[in-house]
Amino acid sequence: MIFKMTEGSATNSFRPLETRAPLNLAQVSKLWREITLNTPSLWVAIDVMNIGLAPIFLERSQSAALEITVASGGMYDEEEDGSDSGEEPMRLASELEGARKAYDLRGRNPHDFLAPLLPHIARWRSLILEVPSTNKQLEGFLLPSAAPALTTFCALELGHSPVLPTLHPDLFNKQLPNLNRLSLGGVALPLQLAPTALKCLRYLTLEGFDYEPEETAHFLRLLQGCPLLESLTLQTMDAPCADEMPIVSLQHLRTLDLDSVKPDFVRDLLSHIVAPSSLRVGITIHHRHLPTIAPSLNVPLSHVGSHPIHNWSFKQSTYWLTISGTTAQGTELMQLGLYSPQPTADMSVCFNHILPGFTSESLSFNSITTGYYGLSLAQPSTLFMVTSLSFVDCARGFLDVLFTCSSFPRLKNLKVENCNIDSDDLTILACPRDGQLDPGPDGHAQVVDTCRVDYFDGAVGVPEVLMVRRFNLG
Repeated sequence: MIFKMTEGSATNSFRPLETRAPLNLAQVSKLWREITLNTPSLWVAIDVMNIGLAPIFLERSQSAALEITVASGGMYDEEEDGSDSGEEPMRLASELEGARKAYDLRGRNPHDFLAPLLPHIARWRSLILEVPSTNKQLEGFLLPSAAPALTTFCALELGHSPVLPTLHPDLFNKQLPNLNRLSLGGVALPLQLAPTALKCLRYLTLEGFDYEPEETAHFLRLLQGCPLLESLTLQTMDAPCADEMPIVSLQHLRTLDLDSVKPDFVRDLLSHIVAPSSLRVGITIHHRHLPTIAPSLNVPLSHVGSHPIHNWSFKQSTYWLTISGTTAQGTELMQLGLYSPQPTADMSVCFNHILPGFTSESLSFNSITTGYYGLSLAQPSTLFMVTSLSFVDCARGFLDVLFTCSSFPRLKNLKVENCNIDSDDLTILACPRDGQLDPGPDGHAQVVDTCRVDYFDGAVGVPEVLMVRRFNLG
């Protein structure tokens, strides 16, 4: 914070970025100047904006662990966008353009940037490496010696044509023995790794690369060599499945996120990972790919032991249908995000492949519409396990279709809120003579109106809530 305040002082902040000092201590009090100069933790972050002062930072940081970022000015756009700062757009555009010109790493070898820092490699704690576009491909990145204290490594490929397609295997086999956080974007994880190369890894993020089928199987074997892995994130990954894929046991895995990954790989990965009962799975795919992975959605449930999914909730927005599975205690175990390039697309395919296989006791629906073509279910289904249903801000047509095509023999609780349906219609729909809430010999069903409000244009009030419950007389 002190550095940011002094860098933005009156004598410095309006200079062009090409000549602006990365820090300016002349405009602060003597007390704060002494604190700044003698606090090692304020001098550990070295990046493209202060690399020219590396000797000063290395001296002032004393023996503190170093955080190194090799990234050009373009990487600071999000940090410097000023969207909430009230800055004028023209000045903001000038600032960003100045950042790109002043801190441009295009055509530079990252080893040249790191050269003055190499004598202190034993102090490196984190290294973020941007790989800018160049006319020549770089060989696999390798440090000249081991970095025993480095726990975080991130490599980002920014060019359209790969400059650094992968990393040197010895970077992990020999040089980063205590690595616990690895993030690669557009840079493939080398497959020629020793079985224990990633033994300390706890967080792994891989984005934007392709594997051949045999490489996919080898990738799973590498995961088996990460016994401490807690978080695994795979994004925009094309990994065709091999004929034989190993079962991977990850007993410390807490989160598994799969974003825009080929559905075949999602299906096979879910069926080849053994994880603890608290595992949270997040999947984001095009809604048309749901039929491929739908049969595997219950696979993680075979590993949840005493924490089965109690409630599935559906929430629809303009381009998304989000499906979440939670335990009876409210712990989320799965979130499935289905997106469509067209707003309010027909989501019938989602319900056709999801609803019949659910074994939870409760289903919740929020803002579900019937789509441009109207929601339709391919075939009638019976959900024997469901005892509670909730509808909030759903289209009347959705309720019509769901109750017409699906039966809920054990249904006891029904909540309908803001669905443009009155109690009489709800009774006919949910409580027909032979219907869902047939009271049976030991009880009766009734509709309870609570917080009933008749709306008119512009009115604000308590939402209309219609509750249907089965009451046992005994």
